[in-house]
Parts: sequence; C-alpha cells; structure tokens
Amino acid sequence: MLRLRSSRPCRPDSPSPARRRPPSSPSPAELAVAAARQNDPDQLSLSDRELILSYRDSSAENKAAADKVWASLLAQQSKGVLRFESVKVISVTNRSLDVAVTQDNIKTGTADLRVELAKPMPNMPVAGAMIAIEGVIVGYTARPFMFLMENRQN
Repeated sequence: MLRLRSSRPCRPDSPSPARRRPPSSPSPAELAVAAARQNDPDQLSLSDRELILSYRDSSAENKAAADKVWASLLAQQSKGVLRFESVKVISVTNRSLDVAVTQDNIKTGTADLRVELAKPMPNMPVAGAMIAIEGVIVGYTARPFMFLMENRQN
C-alpha cells in the first residue's frame, strides 16, 4: 500500500490554496460610497456627484451617499438657478434640450442633463453647439445618468 504525504502540514484554520482569494479591488459602487464619505459634497466636482448619484440603487450605503450629495446640490441651488456656461447640445426638441455638461461627456457626446423648456427658444441651438444654460435641477435618473432641469424663463 502506497501512502502520500504532504510536505506541508495541514492546519484546519487556514484555507486551502484553492479557497484563498486574492484581494479584490473596490467596485465602482464601493468607490462612490467612499467618495461621499471622504469628501464634503459641496466640494465634489460635477463628475464625482454624477458618479455617486448613478450608483444610488446599488445598496443601502449607496442610497445614503446619493441622498447626501443630492441634498447638497439642492441646497446650493436654493439661492437661485444654476447656470452652466459651456454645455454641448446633444439633441433638441421644441420643448427640451439634451446637453453634455461634464468634460468627459462633452468629449464623448453623452448627454447628462435634460433641460425642459417653458417655451421653445427663439433660436433653437443645433446639435453640437456650445451654449450657456440656466435653470433649476428638479431630479435625476440614475441609470443611464441624467440630471433633469427646468428652464422657466428661456
């Protein structure tokens, strides 16, 4: 009869090499929670705010992080309307504009802000134009991410 011996002692408290996992990198949702915890939401860039808000539905921690960032954004605009000096028009209807606000979205042509117009603009911009826009952010969708703004006085 042949007996096999391991050169390593087997300890019941240590996992076998097949069950050991390498340390994993944090997921984007976990990074969003960390960003909200480690930073003052008033000091976050718009891109960082979008990231945190976009993971709102991933976990209870993400919801809390998104709520914190959303409250900060609402408080900042409580003094009046928000104005974006240079946004790229992605698409146009007679009652709304989809525009890219952040630099990454401007480069990729991805809308991250839908502006609902009170009435059609006298000179509607065309897709690709860079314009200034102002209004009140009234909501957002998490996936795909999109701020919702009302422009009451165009």
